[in-house]
Amino acid sequence: MNSISVLQWFNEHGIWIPGFYLSKSQCHTLWKSQTNESINGNRPENYAHKDLSMIKGMADYIEPYMQKNYSILELGSNCGVNLNLLSSHGYSNLNGIEINQFAIEEMRKSFPLLKANIANISLENSLKRIPDGSYDLVFSMAVLIHIHPCSNFIFNEIARISNKYLCIVEGENFNCKYIFPRNYKRVFESRGYEQIKCIEKMPDANYTLRLFKKLHKKRYLKNDTDFPLIP
Repeated sequence: MNSISVLQWFNEHGIWIPGFYLSKSQCHTLWKSQTNESINGNRPENYAHKDLSMIKGMADYIEPYMQKNYSILELGSNCGVNLNLLSSHGYSNLNGIEINQFAIEEMRKSFPLLKANIANISLENSLKRIPDGSYDLVFSMAVLIHIHPCSNFIFNEIARISNKYLCIVEGENFNCKYIFPRNYKRVFESRGYEQIKCIEKMPDANYTLRLFKKLHKKRYLKNDTDFPLIP
């Protein structure tokens, strides 16, 4: 077992390694504070002009399973660039959750015609308020890698609020002080989903796409991923 596999196991089981990773509160502060003046490469305006290969690839891969009127929720929508691409593909029921107010302001500036409902709140505080099966598709793109192991309950909520599909596009082998590697096939198949498509490497990026279909209407969890650990 290599080091990334060990870290995946720790993160999937809610085990935080203090000193090796940032705390949950430090992670929240980091992502809330990113502005167009930030120096670490996470400026909202940079996302607004990012290469679209990955989101175009995702849109192509999910199209056979989707209808244009499906309700879609993006986890961590940043400046709305992914939702804007989906809008251009004819999807109209678009929603997002974004912790960074500066990113939402950039969305209004960069994509003024985008019609999407965006909640400015953390995933921890928002998902638990959403009724069961509220969205036909819930997706993430390079966001769940930042979910702290102490917030693993988020994966239960993601599984609960989707009515049909999950599309997870994440760097499963990435690792740094604010990136937490996981194997999302294990994460969501343990919560009542079947993986129906997997692209190990997305176009022009070392990200894995996994498309899941919901098998169970009721909540289906593994106890060993639900540890209430240090906040």
